[in-house]
Amino acid sequence: VPGEVIRFVFLSTHYRKPMDWTVMKQVEAELTLFGFTEVMEGFGQASVDIEESKKLPPSEAIVKALADDLNTHAALEELKIIRDRTEQAKLARNLEFLGIYTWKEIEDSVSELAKAKAKLVYTAKYLSKVRAAAKKTKDFSHLDRLKSELDLANFSVRMSASEIFVVPQVNFDLSKLDSIK
Repeated sequence: VPGEVIRFVFLSTHYRKPMDWTVMKQVEAELTLFGFTEVMEGFGQASVDIEESKKLPPSEAIVKALADDLNTHAALEELKIIRDRTEQAKLARNLEFLGIYTWKEIEDSVSELAKAKAKLVYTAKYLSKVRAAAKKTKDFSHLDRLKSELDLANFSVRMSASEIFVVPQVNFDLSKLDSIK
C-alpha cells in the first residue's frame, strides 16, 4: 500500500479513536487521492506550479481544524472543498502541509498522469481505426481484446457513436500502455 494512502487513512481517524484499517478505507483513500491528483494535473490544462504552491501559506481552515484538538477529519474535509474549487496550487500546498505527499511525490504523480493523458490521445485514435476496421469486417474480437488489456492496466474506454475516450483510473499502469497493440 503506498505511503500516501496509509497516511490519508490514518489522518481520517481521530487520534483518540481506534484505528480500524479496512480494504474499503484503502479504496476510498486511493480514489480521493487520485481525484486530488486529477485536479492538480488540471484536467488537461496547466498543471499545478510547485514553486507557486510552495510560496502559499497553509489553508487557514486546515490550521484551525488542527488547532481544534487535532481535528484531522475537518482538515481533510477542507482539502475536499479546495479540490472542488479546483484550486490546484492551494491543494498541493495543503497536501504537503498535512504530510500526505512530499513535493516530489506531488510532482511525480501529476507528471505521470499528464504523460498518461498525452499517450491516451494516440491510444484513442488507434482504437478508432481498429473500430472502423471491425465495423467493416463485423469482427470486433481485436477491439474487445484491446479494451480488455486497457481495463487490466486500469484505463477506462468510453465509446460514443463518433468518439473514443481512454481515461486513466486509480492505480493505472502507464508501462502497460506501450505493449497494447
